[in-house]
Amino acid sequence: MSEQEQSNLDLSENAARAVDPVPSAAPDELFRMRVQVVGLGISFLILSLSFSAFVLKQNRVLKANVDARADQVKKIAEFVKQWTPTMNELAGYSLNNSEGSAIFARYGLQISQNPPAK
Repeated sequence: MSEQEQSNLDLSENAARAVDPVPSAAPDELFRMRVQVVGLGISFLILSLSFSAFVLKQNRVLKANVDARADQVKKIAEFVKQWTPTMNELAGYSLNNSEGSAIFARYGLQISQNPPAK
């Protein structure tokens, strides 16, 4: 080998060494990447738990509202059942009057022609 070839070979090795990262930097980069992945995983876990807690809280509030409304619906159904005969008697009486008939026709109420109970 000539001296020029030897110097060219040395330059190419030096260039290759300059391009290659320092061997001690590779584990440091891997460590940083692992820390980032673990951080993202923990962040996702916290976000998921927070969302789950929010959904469970909303579900509990919604269930309480539905239960409260169910009690109100029962009370209204009992009221309607109790007062339906009285309202039908009043409506039957009002059908005989022209004013009552006009009101029923205006609002589209269909009242059966039962005679008032005595």
